[in-house]
Amino acid sequence: MRNATGMALAVWATACFGEAPVTGSGSGDGQSTSAGTTTSTDASTGGSEASSAGSANTSTSSDPSAGTTIADSSGSSGDVDCEPALEGLVAWWPFENDATDRVAGLTLDLLDVSFDEGRHGLAARFDGLSAIGTAPSNGALEVAPGDFTVEAWVNLDDLVQPPEFGAPVDFAVVTKMLSSQGMPNADGWRLLMFAGDHRWWFCLGGDENGCNPGGNTANVARSSSEAVAATWIHVVGVRIGKGVRIYVDGVLEDDLQAVAPISSVNMETPLTIGGTAFTDGEGRSFALFGRVDEVSIYARALSDDEIAGLAQAARPRCGS
Repeated sequence: MRNATGMALAVWATACFGEAPVTGSGSGDGQSTSAGTTTSTDASTGGSEASSAGSANTSTSSDPSAGTTIADSSGSSGDVDCEPALEGLVAWWPFENDATDRVAGLTLDLLDVSFDEGRHGLAARFDGLSAIGTAPSNGALEVAPGDFTVEAWVNLDDLVQPPEFGAPVDFAVVTKMLSSQGMPNADGWRLLMFAGDHRWWFCLGGDENGCNPGGNTANVARSSSEAVAATWIHVVGVRIGKGVRIYVDGVLEDDLQAVAPISSVNMETPLTIGGTAFTDGEGRSFALFGRVDEVSIYARALSDDEIAGLAQAARPRCGS
């Protein structure tokens, strides 16, 4: 479900990393700001259990692009009671009361993260203050030099962080990006909700700030729909060649050709969920306030039909 009100949100955004103040409207009028910003607005919003094998047959399917294996549970009649994983899956965190990836076995280092009801089974809950999950270095996550896809289910508690956080900033969903005072969002990729207009962004690094659609390096796919709270939303970012795409609830909402896309960060750059490894000028790491489930990374660009199928799936994925 997506917000269909179309109501414009006029907010003042102050760019981090020492950038000058800018204005964002959220009304689709062409004004834009860069991701990784603070804003003075205080607007607010109004997986799964593994299939029981029992006496059932269990088979495994090998992922040809990743060289990994995920178990599929089947009934004795041959009917699969879960969704088989798509080809190319290289990392997947279903957050079933743990933080272990079901493909490469990468366990997130969790800070102030709890578990709660998810899209399928349980989900990771982030407090909008300090909570974050950080993945260890691993070659399985180095997908950015080529085509890749990042997927997540998100259910926000609010569209801004709790008051004690200070001035609201972007909500980081999944990030693998370098940034510094000298060049923010310089290399890598980010999937986020932008604080300025509450839209979903997927951006690649660039020669300058790659997450600034109004800059010289426009590498940002932005959703046409706005985020809403207390609703599970399926968000997917895709890189295909120089193309950057974002899908919301299975629908393609933006598709652009990036300018000088830089997304080849190495293993020393951590992958983070619910926050970023870098901070803004106030030392804040763009904390997400709400729940995240079924975070998945694929070493290829998924098709429109595949992404729609993921959004519409009523059953948990096999192997969770």
